Amino acid sequence: MARSSLFTLEHDATLKRFFIPYWIKTATLLQNLIAKQTMSQNKRIEATSIRPDGDRLLYAPLVEMNINKFIKQLKSEEAWNKDKHNTITIYKSDSTTIVLRGMHKKSTRKSGKVNSDATIQVLKGKIKILAGATTIQLKRGQMLGISADTEHSVEAVRDSFYLLTVIGTV
Repeated sequence: MARSSLFTLEHDATLKRFFIPYWIKTATLLQNLIAKQTMSQNKRIEATSIRPDGDRLLYAPLVEMNINKFIKQLKSEEAWNKDKHNTITIYKSDSTTIVLRGMHKKSTRKSGKVNSDATIQVLKGKIKILAGATTIQLKRGQMLGISADTEHSVEAVRDSFYLLTVIGTV
């Protein structure tokens, strides 16, 4: 019989195999159940009357996001036609939120701040970020990091779409 500091493995010489103690098998089964439960805790959001094509996966081990499809969806919704902007959350975990926002030319998102670090990545158009006395213009392909608690506003120079990624608890 082989000895270990944590447990005893019994060896059956006739069958040439080790017997694994019951408590190890139970612990392994429990770990597998927890892993399966964690994997099944995917977050979804369902369609609504305002967003009939809104059924989507927000969180899972892998979340595929078709940005062009989301932009078309935002443009097709009533909110895009009657409001100055339209927004959709495309990913949300305990530590990260990604929002796609579309803004009409000359529209402004009022000044605000997020209690976590964030990034803004312009996908289409051109926007201005105003933070205190600083103004930064971003166009397609450009990105800006914003530290937590930085007061800022966003103004669309042209019809624009950008990703807002908030890192940390919101």
